[in-house]
Amino acid sequence: MKETKYSAKIEKAPFTFIELKKAAALALQGFSQAEIKEVAVRDNLFQVNTDDRKKELARMVLKKECRLWTRT
Repeated sequence: MKETKYSAKIEKAPFTFIELKKAAALALQGFSQAEIKEVAVRDNLFQVNTDDRKKELARMVLKKECRLWTRT
């Protein structure tokens, strides 16, 4: 497993369990990360105001989700 350098970017953004839960539900339904990001932006899954924030939050959630799924 590839080690990633620590980033405080996730720490400075409000990150809640709800966003992770929504993304994980889609992942369990068979959605790929790209599809989850597309749904998050198109449908405003995380209920944020701007397109840039939608993309940023989707990227952060998927990064966190990926780390959770690949943990041993």
